[in-house]
Amino acid sequence: AVNDQRKRAMARKVAAALGGSVRDKTIAVLGLTFKPNTDDMRDAPSIPLVTAFNDMGAKVRAYDPAG
Repeated sequence: AVNDQRKRAMARKVAAALGGSVRDKTIAVLGLTFKPNTDDMRDAPSIPLVTAFNDMGAKVRAYDPAG
């Protein structure tokens, strides 16, 4: 989907800001659910980001303080 492509593009921007590669780097993703005070991950914008970082070789640490 177009929205998922935009999220993957954001992951590429993060990689570029970190010197072009996130391989073997640890990235924290804070806030996983699509809205506060829920544990519902359906269509959460964090999923394509985490997937993209994993695909790029990053170590992802994810936490949702409000979920």
